[in-house]
Amino acid sequence: MHQAWPKFAASLLMKTQEEGIAVVAYAPCTASFQSGAVDVQLRVETEYPFRDRIKILVTCSEPVDFPLQLRIPKWATRAQIEVGGEVFLPSAESYYPLTREWSGTTEVILTLPMQARSSRRYRGALAIERGPLVYSLKMGEEWTRINHDLPCREEPHADYEVRPTTPWQYALQFDEARPEASIQFEEHALGALPFSPEGAPVSARVQGKRIRWNLQHGWAGNTPKSPVETARIESDQVEDLTLIPYGCTNLRVTEFPTL
Repeated sequence: MHQAWPKFAASLLMKTQEEGIAVVAYAPCTASFQSGAVDVQLRVETEYPFRDRIKILVTCSEPVDFPLQLRIPKWATRAQIEVGGEVFLPSAESYYPLTREWSGTTEVILTLPMQARSSRRYRGALAIERGPLVYSLKMGEEWTRINHDLPCREEPHADYEVRPTTPWQYALQFDEARPEASIQFEEHALGALPFSPEGAPVSARVQGKRIRWNLQHGWAGNTPKSPVETARIESDQVEDLTLIPYGCTNLRVTEFPTL
């Protein structure tokens, strides 16, 4: 993480050959550049990837023409751009060029509506996505410090072993034809540690049943084949399960067998 975030932040924007700028990925940031001889500042305000609204402020020292290119992800089939009273409907999986005369401070609003979707994985397992995020089972954690006797393992550089304290062996009950009927999303306030189990700014609720699925050599092993055999079902009780974004988890099940 100590390398990934700085490199990600340094790669959010790119200068283009047309003296413009391209927004490659969306995160809060501010950058200054020159288009020709004109000083330009670009500021991005957003809670993406947890929210679908992105505000971009373009401030110029004097009027200047250049293209602002916005990346539209493949999944964003209902994207919308608003600027200067105009509305644009860009195509998914593309860069949309806003070429205009920029003067003073101009506000651009990009909305990327997020819809639930699913995909089949190895052994027929089901993965659940919404917008740019993949969702995983939220589970309880027990942290145990290990390697006390090794050099350079004092706090804050200590090693820990993390084990689940809540069940994780579930098969999902999911309607792939109507994913929105099988999953409900809930938004939470964005805090200081959004990429953590406790601070996840969005969660999802699905349903499933406990199945027989044992650890193998300390890991979950292969996902049971879907649909799960009747003999594997441990309980007929349908349970509500909470999913959170993959990046918010320390322990996770992301590819689920299905009933």
